[in-house]
Amino acid sequence: MAIRWNGRYLEEADRTWIDKSDLNKLMAAAKPDEMVMLVLGAGMGLRRSEIANLNLRDIDGDRIVIRGKGHNGGKVVTRTMPIYVKEAIDQYIPVRESILSEYGDNSGGNLLVKPTRRIGFPVNPMDISNMVLRLKQRSGVNFTCHSLRRLFATTVNSVADLETLRQLMRHSSIEVTFKCYLNARPEVKNKALDEANEVLFGDPGWIVID
Repeated sequence: MAIRWNGRYLEEADRTWIDKSDLNKLMAAAKPDEMVMLVLGAGMGLRRSEIANLNLRDIDGDRIVIRGKGHNGGKVVTRTMPIYVKEAIDQYIPVRESILSEYGDNSGGNLLVKPTRRIGFPVNPMDISNMVLRLKQRSGVNFTCHSLRRLFATTVNSVADLETLRQLMRHSSIEVTFKCYLNARPEVKNKALDEANEVLFGDPGWIVID
């Protein structure tokens, strides 16, 4: 199936799901910059481009400005960072400073900087994808950057109402949230189907044997 985006047809993205145990494996294998990516994606629902473009000026204490996708800078919201997100960023800052001290500061204030090739320059969305690939290989967990945002959505959905989820996902409508993020994992669908059939047909008393 193809979808139309900005006048072009693209193949529908593969929706790779992860769960808490997968996240634990990723965090155990993550380097400081990768940990920042993980907590911003899974802990706050940031997209790949939003993680790549995050600037130090967007961070003030435990507050963070998220500059979303879209034209003219996209949607801009301010959120309070959960403690573990702030801790991951605080632990990365000395690594960042060490890189810039050795190779020169060409970051423009960007939070995440390149650790290899054009060292000290700001990362871009493709760099985030490369971080995912390296972490995938080390951890053995198959995931994409959007898997983290999807995990955030399903986790929030388990503890909050849908309107809260929509706002935290920064969607214009709940329909987008349902369509893109609340589709059940395939194994959950299969389990639900099996359980429904067990309820319907599990009692063999209705079967008549001649």
